[in-house]
Formats: sequence, C-alpha cells, structure tokens
Amino acid sequence: MLIMKQQRLQRILVVLPRTNVYISITMGSLPFKIFLFSTLLAYSSIGQSDLKSLIDSYKSGKSRDLELLKSFERKKELLNDSMQYELELQLGHAYRDQSIMDSAERIYKRLAGSDKNKIDHIQIEALIHLGNIYRQRSDYSNAVTQYESAINKAIQGNHYRLEAMALNSLGGLYTETENFELGTKFCEEALEIYKVHFPEKKKDICLFMANIGNIQIALGNYDRALRFLKNAKEYNEPDENIYYNSLIYSGLGLCYLKLKDHRNALIYLNKGVKSSIDAKNVPSEIANLANLGNAYLDIKDYEQSEEALNLAYIKAIELKDKYLIKEVLSVYIPLKEAKGEYKSAFEFQKKYTELKDSLYSDDLNMQLANAQLNYDFFKKEKEILELKVKNQEQESALNKSRMWVIIGLFLLISFVALFIIFNQRNKLKSSKRIHELENKMFRLQIKPHFIFNVMSSIQNYMNKNEGKKAAVYLSKFARLIRNVLEETKKEFVTIEQELQMLQYYLDLQQLRFDPGFTYAFEIDEEIDPEVMKIPPMLIQPIVENAIEHGISGQFQEGHIVISFNAINSGIEVHVRDNGKGMEKGAELRSSYIEKESFSLKILEEQLRFYSATYKQSFSITQISNSDKSAGPTGTEVIIQMPLQELN
Repeated sequence: MLIMKQQRLQRILVVLPRTNVYISITMGSLPFKIFLFSTLLAYSSIGQSDLKSLIDSYKSGKSRDLELLKSFERKKELLNDSMQYELELQLGHAYRDQSIMDSAERIYKRLAGSDKNKIDHIQIEALIHLGNIYRQRSDYSNAVTQYESAINKAIQGNHYRLEAMALNSLGGLYTETENFELGTKFCEEALEIYKVHFPEKKKDICLFMANIGNIQIALGNYDRALRFLKNAKEYNEPDENIYYNSLIYSGLGLCYLKLKDHRNALIYLNKGVKSSIDAKNVPSEIANLANLGNAYLDIKDYEQSEEALNLAYIKAIELKDKYLIKEVLSVYIPLKEAKGEYKSAFEFQKKYTELKDSLYSDDLNMQLANAQLNYDFFKKEKEILELKVKNQEQESALNKSRMWVIIGLFLLISFVALFIIFNQRNKLKSSKRIHELENKMFRLQIKPHFIFNVMSSIQNYMNKNEGKKAAVYLSKFARLIRNVLEETKKEFVTIEQELQMLQYYLDLQQLRFDPGFTYAFEIDEEIDPEVMKIPPMLIQPIVENAIEHGISGQFQEGHIVISFNAINSGIEVHVRDNGKGMEKGAELRSSYIEKESFSLKILEEQLRFYSATYKQSFSITQISNSDKSAGPTGTEVIIQMPLQELN
C-alpha cells in the first residue's frame, strides 16, 4: 500500500501595482510573464507596497511565478529587512514548486540559520520546508532534525500554525517509516491545533483529515479511514483543491480496495490519477498509479496492472525518490509472482530489500523515538513555564492589592453613599420633594471628619499588624453606613434599629479617645423596642455633641447614658453625659455654644416639621446638670415625641 506524501500546490495570483485588478495566469507562460514585469517597470517607481501586495498574494495561497520573483529580488533594496526575508522565502517556494530542489534547499538553509536577526516565523517555516526536501530525498535523519527544531521554536513562540505544519510533516515521516501509530498521533495533534485556533481554515483542516484517513488504512481501521476521508471531501467541496482531491480519491480508492469493493476502488483511483495530473504533482501521480496497479492486480487484470506500475516506476526513478520506488516495487513483486515470472519477482524483491535497508536503520529508529520524547518534553516544559509565570503574576497582583483593600472599601462605601444621596436629590424637581430630602439629609449628621477619623484609627491598627481589630471595626463602619442609607429612605424606624445604629456609631467613636468613654442604654419596661417606632437619626446628633463638646478633652473617663422612658401616649429620650457641662468657663462656653447651636437648630427645625406634618407634638430640651444642687456635672438633652407602632 502506498501512502501519498503530504505536499501542497498553489496557483498563481498576480497583483498589478497601483490597481485593484487581480489576474490569474498559468505556469509556463513565460512571454506573458516578461510582458507583465515590463508593464510593472513602466510605472514611475515600484514601491514597497507593490512588492508587499505580490508577496501577500503568494502567502494567501496563490501559485508563485519564479521568473517574476527573481526579477523582483533584483529590486529588493526597496524592501525593509522583514519583507526581504519574506521575498526570499517565497522565492524558495517557487524553486520548490518547479522541482529545482538544490536552489530551494540553498535558500531554506540560509533562512533557517541561527542569525539572531532572523524573524521567528520565517526561520520556522524555512526549517519545515528544508525538512520536507530531506524527506523527499529519503534523508529521514536530517528531516527529523529540522522538524524537531521547528516544533521547539514554534512552541516557544506560540506560532500555532507553524507548529501544526511541522507536526503534520513529522506525522508523514513516521508514516513513511511505517510507524503508523505515531504518524496518526502527530497528524491528529496538528488537526486539533487548527480546530482550536483556526477553525475557519477549512482547506488546511481538509488536508489533515485526509492524511489521518490514509494512515488509518495502513492500520486496518477502514471505517475510521472512510469517515475521515469523507469529512475531508466535504471540507474540500466548496472550492475544490485538485491536489487535495488526489489525496482524498487515492485514500477512498485504497480503502474500498481493502474492503473488496473493486468497482468503487477503480472509480476513485482513476479520479486520483486524473487529479494528480491536473495538479502537476508527480509524487501524487506515482502514488495513485501504484495503488491503481494494486487494484487491477486484485481483480487479476495483470495487463492493466503492469501498465500502471510501469508508468509509476519510471516516474519514481526520474524523481529519484527512494520511498516511492520502494513502494512501487512492493506491488510489482506480487504481480510478477502472479504472472509466474519468478526471476523478475526475485530481482524486484532484492531491490526492495536493499532500498528498505538503506532507508531504515537502528540509528534512525532511535532518532524517531527521541523525536517523540522531545516533543512531549517541549510541551511539558512550556506548560510548566506558563504555570510558573501565571502564579508569579497572581501573587504579585495579590501583594500589591492587599495593602489597599481596606482603604478602598472605605472610599467605595463613602462615595457610594454620597452618590446615592446626591443622585436622589438631583432627580427631585418639585420643592416639596426637595424639602423632604433636605429633612432626610438633616438626619444624616455624620460629619466628614468622623469618617476620616475612623479611617485613620483603623489604618493605625493595620500599621500595628492588628488585622483582626481592623476587620471588626471595618465591619461595624460598613454596617453603620448601610443602616444610615436605609434609614434615610424611611419616615420611622423601630427603636431596636435606632439602638443598633447608635451602638455602631459609639463603638467607632471609642476608637479615638484615650482615656476612653463608656456608654449605656436604659429602656423602660413599658417600651417594646421591636414594635415601637420613632423618626430616625434624631438621637445621633445629640450623642455626637455629647462626645465632641462634653466628654472630649477630659482627664477622666467619660460616660454617656441614653434612656428611653414611656410617658402619656409618647416617649422621652434622655441623653446624659458627665462632661464639662454648659457653664464650664467663658472660653470653653463661647466655643461650645457656637458649635452646638447649629446642631440644635437643625433638630428644632426638624421637630417643627414633624409636628406640622403629623399634627402631634415633637420637642427638644437642653439642661445642665451642674444647675442641680445634688446632680453630677454634665449636660442632658431631652426629646419628647409620640410613639408609632409597627403595622
């Protein structure tokens, strides 16, 4: 059985400079090529964009015009270094397409060299095509070396397309050396790369599928082979590539031959021969002729079998391809034996053995085994390196962000709170809605300096590596802000909710004082905190005054008591402190009255608003305990209000 060598054919596409007209021409039309190039030179100058357009057309899959490329090479000084390498690579491909292999090899060797200025993808592609030339000469040892180097560079540089090309070529080499399992493995790796990274490249996927299908025939997996080959045929049908057709038809014909479906075998093998001739691909033609000869041998049509094999053998000799010669001989031997020409069969057997021995050696087998191990090693090494880099990046990002998380949360919470409040205010058009929002904002009397004082205190804990304390107070601060935002939307809240907000506030204020202060809540037994409701945020400004203007600056520990007492159809809230009192010296008193009067003014205005809105009495009274002969020093503020019950 003859598995066709994997190769690609392209047709010519020339781009005329300074136009958008594309002209397709055929190989061998030299007078037209000379005319075309003269036309190009007739323009005032040939710029880099003109040459780039031509090279891009070749890279996109159009056939290369050797004479035109050689003419352009003489003007390569118009190109930058990158484009010069591209032009040289395309020239190498043009020599290869016309079977001028020595010239192609010379160019590929130069591009594949170790010059650090070489462009990665040019160097990798040159290595692959250099390996293909060695493989066609059956110099498998050198071919493996080039493929390995190309795969390593492609993996390191994330050149997925070139990695797939090299893997596919290496898979073909394993197939030719009758290691079909590894041939399948590498071709399937190439197919998987294209399915993941280049699903739109249907023609390349078609080639990989056809190659895998042909290898499956050698493994005896005929159903799987048919599935791959038919899928390849579907991928190739929209815009048929005649070389791919020859590869697919050859595989289908050979598969049907193994299944003893001789009718379909002959149909597809004859189609394969025709497609190979149309594609001007001699190795493909030899493979199809040899397989056709095998099919005729199987139905005992010895005359047509020998005719096909003679033609295949002559072309293989002319091509000097040892692998193809060997494979044609492998069909000749049973033909001669079937015809009773045992002497000829013996001579062919002798030639076959000599060729096989020259192609396969222990050193080659060892090198092929190492190639598989090296590929696996390259992939693992890259995966480990990528994992290390990813871990380092994650750790670095985590370390950078850790120091700013708490401060960021503070800022975020504060900005969100301010944004919500101001955004709501801007949306209100009527004066009544604005007045209602202003009354809600009066309740929110947590001053900016309080926020920044709390932030500074928590930052201090962080600096002392007291992270747990910082986290506890951060949580309380977040809950306080959340409660404030929620309460601004409500006209009334339960006493229990108000107490919880006051507790968060007082706990945070305690962070700032040394000596500190204590506080206590006293609730009348007749009051049910979970049911009875009061307007929100009336008590907090009074507590803040008690802290800032009462107990602040003392040398003794301060104490604040907040009590809720039931009265006739209402409630009294008392806020008492043991601070300086209202009459502690003229200097302090002047400052005290000035700072405190603003808060009291806001509260009085708010309470008047409630009295007018709900037709019930709301009032506030402030007294100094120092005025009482028996009482302790300090200040007491009393708010009277009606009770609301939870509906």
